Amino acid sequence: MENDTNKEMLNSKNEYLDYVRQVAKLYDHVIIYGAGKIAKPLYKLLNEENIIVSAFCVTDKSINKTQEFGTQIIQIDEMNFEKSKTLVLIGVRKKWSKEVISVLKEYGYDNYIDVPKYVEYFDKKIIDKRSRPVLEITTRIGCSVNCRYCPQDILCKNYFDNKKSTVNMSFDTFKTCIDKTPDNLMVDFSGFSEPFLNPECLKMILYAAEKGRYISLYTTLVGMTKEIFHKIKKIPFLEVVLHTPDEEEYANIPLTEEYFEVLDLIIDTKKNDGSMFIDSANCQSKPHQKVLQHTNGKIRIFSELIDRAGNLADENLARKSNVKGLIYCNRAHGLNHNVLLPDGSVVLCCMDFGMQHVIGNLLDESYENIINGKNINFVKNEMRKEQGESILCRNCTSAIKV
Repeated sequence: MENDTNKEMLNSKNEYLDYVRQVAKLYDHVIIYGAGKIAKPLYKLLNEENIIVSAFCVTDKSINKTQEFGTQIIQIDEMNFEKSKTLVLIGVRKKWSKEVISVLKEYGYDNYIDVPKYVEYFDKKIIDKRSRPVLEITTRIGCSVNCRYCPQDILCKNYFDNKKSTVNMSFDTFKTCIDKTPDNLMVDFSGFSEPFLNPECLKMILYAAEKGRYISLYTTLVGMTKEIFHKIKKIPFLEVVLHTPDEEEYANIPLTEEYFEVLDLIIDTKKNDGSMFIDSANCQSKPHQKVLQHTNGKIRIFSELIDRAGNLADENLARKSNVKGLIYCNRAHGLNHNVLLPDGSVVLCCMDFGMQHVIGNLLDESYENIINGKNINFVKNEMRKEQGESILCRNCTSAIKV
């Protein structure tokens, strides 16, 4: 099933590029609608095909950078290209394309090409992340940030009801577990809590870096200090994602002087290759105005709420899901994107706050036995059935019907 899907993704990409090559010749200007995770890899592909992009177009430039790859980012109501001679390529996720098409028509841009089905996988980084085994590190149980989209009460109840008493992951537990994993596995400091709420998080990151492991980081900056940041800023993270405060205060991130000092520092820092230290940023509603004062023109902050595979109930959620029939995981076809808890337990994925699928314990078992064990194979088998039992995956926004 995975090989067939990979082939379909490649065919979709090639067909799309062939079509764009033909149509783009008919217009004076090519515009990409969007300036984020879909638009940027699309721009790179077009550049490889020698297709010149005149501008990125967005609905609201106030939450975007002023330019990307040296190309201007323009708000749609400020575009002054001759409409009959302008081709717009939609560069957002497929589920948002209808809304974008509606906006384009409202402003008289009728020449557009919709986004293809597998557009997320135009990005080589996404393809790598999807195929690479990942272990998210939950450094502690109970997160003071208590984001609206993170059901901490469900996690705490199920974790502690199972007679587990380890709140903070110890460095020794981290070391023992990580040393059992394959070298190509990505150690992802994220999981079910803010990593830096554990005072040994820095030590864990430095150990993983010393061992030459692939590392990524998802942080709200709560618990991070300027001193900590200076010790990790030269680490070649594969990805760094920043979660910011929002206007509705769905995330309990104190807007202190120290927070903004660290925020400014991390935004202005470059990686060794010259790119920004922050790869992307998000929040749960509109970004807080005080944050925008620091980020405007520098980074784009994305916003969306999902239902955490049915672990949240909220009518304001942007995405809910319940998929019937044969399915596969859009994040990890081999179901090898798992989460390590402080006591060594490994749960299926970052949506499993309710610990419905505990697939093993790295303190007691090998990584190979866990990833090929009966618990994970049960989930795989149920995903292949038309009428499978109730598994977490069927309520997940990453579940794709075959």
